[in-house]
Amino acid sequence: MSLLRTLQSFKKSLSSYQPLIEVRIDGEKLIRNLKEYQKKAPGVNVAPVLKSNAYGHGLVPVAQTLDPFICGESSFLRKEKCEDKKRSGASFFVVDSVYEAQQLRREGIRSKIVILGYTPLSNILSNRLKNVAFTITSLEELKTITLKKSPSFHLKIDTGMHRQGLLLQEIEPAIQILKANPNIHLEGLCSHFADADGEDEKFTQKQIHAWKMAMELFKPYFPTIEFTHLANTAGVKFANQVAANTMRVGLGLYAGVLEMHSVVSGVKTIEPGDYVGYGCTFRAGKIMRIATIPAGFFEGVDRRLSNQGFVKIRDRFCPIVGRVSMNITTVDVSAFPDLELGEKVIIRSANSKDPNSVENIAKMCNTVPYEILIHIPAQLRRVLI
Repeated sequence: MSLLRTLQSFKKSLSSYQPLIEVRIDGEKLIRNLKEYQKKAPGVNVAPVLKSNAYGHGLVPVAQTLDPFICGESSFLRKEKCEDKKRSGASFFVVDSVYEAQQLRREGIRSKIVILGYTPLSNILSNRLKNVAFTITSLEELKTITLKKSPSFHLKIDTGMHRQGLLLQEIEPAIQILKANPNIHLEGLCSHFADADGEDEKFTQKQIHAWKMAMELFKPYFPTIEFTHLANTAGVKFANQVAANTMRVGLGLYAGVLEMHSVVSGVKTIEPGDYVGYGCTFRAGKIMRIATIPAGFFEGVDRRLSNQGFVKIRDRFCPIVGRVSMNITTVDVSAFPDLELGEKVIIRSANSKDPNSVENIAKMCNTVPYEILIHIPAQLRRVLI
C-alpha cells in the first residue's frame, strides 16, 4: 500500500472514532447572539472575541460559523477576499496571540484578525499573515516598532484599568512618534472597561471621559483611523455613549451556545455505610445506585463540584457524590433502577437556569463563567449542531 493510501486509511479510521465526551456548539444560537448584539447598539460594529479557544467553545468551529458574517455573506458564497468586501455590522475577529491567528488562517478563515494580547517585537516583524493587526500597549513598544516597517496595529490607551496601554500623559509623545514615522500604520485605537458590570457607574463614566479626551487628542492628526473600540460585553450598554465605531463581544456571544455530553460508563448498587471516591468524602446513608461518567477534572468537570454539583440524565438532575477524579465523576442515580451503560449524560447544560449550567457551576465554585468554560480541554471534539 502506498504512503498516500496508508494516510488516507488512517484518517478514515480517525473519523469513525466515537468519543466518550462531546462538546456541542449551537451554531444557529451563536449567529442569533451576534445579530442581537448588533441590534443593541445600532451603528456600532461587533468584533467577536475568539481568544482562549473561543472561551472554550472551539476556536476554529466558532470562527467557521461566524466568518461569513464578518466578511459579508456574498463574499463567503463567491470566495472573494474578505478585505475587498464591505462588512455588514461586524468588524474583525479578536484573538490573543499569533498562534491563534495562525490557526485561523490555516483553516481558511478570511476575516480580519486583531491580536489583542502582547506580542514580542520579533513576532510582529516576522509576521507574514495577511489582514492581521497587532496591538501596541506601551510607549516603549511604540518606540521600538518604529525602527522598522511593520504591519498595521491598534494602539491601546489606559483609561483607568491600569493593566496595559498608554497613560493620557503619554499620548502627546506617542503622536509625535507616529507623525515622524510614516512607515507604520495606525489602524485602530482601543481601551478596556474595568467595571462596566458594576452597580455604580462612576468609574465607567470616568473611563468614558478619559477615552473621549484621548480621541480628541488623536483626531486632528489621524482623522481616518479605521477602528476605535472600548466597550466589551458588559459595556455594550455604554457603546453609544463613547466615540467608538466598534465593540468587542466575548462572553455574551456564547450565551446558551454550549452543551457538554457524555455517557454512563458504569452502574452499581452500594450499601449503607459504603464510601465513594478519593478521601472517603461521601458515605452512603442508604442503599444507593451510583453511576460513573468518563469525565473528570481533566475534562473540565471542576473538582470544586465534588459532593455539590449535578449532571442531567434523562429528565433528572443527578447529584455528584464523592470527589471528582481526574477522569471519572460519580453520581447518584438511585432514581433510575433501570439505568443502562451508554445512556446519555449532559454534563454542561445550555440552559442558564439548570443547576449544571455554566452560570450555576460558576456560582457553586465561587468563580466566573469564563474560568469554567476555558477549562474544557481543546482536544475534546467540538460538534456544530
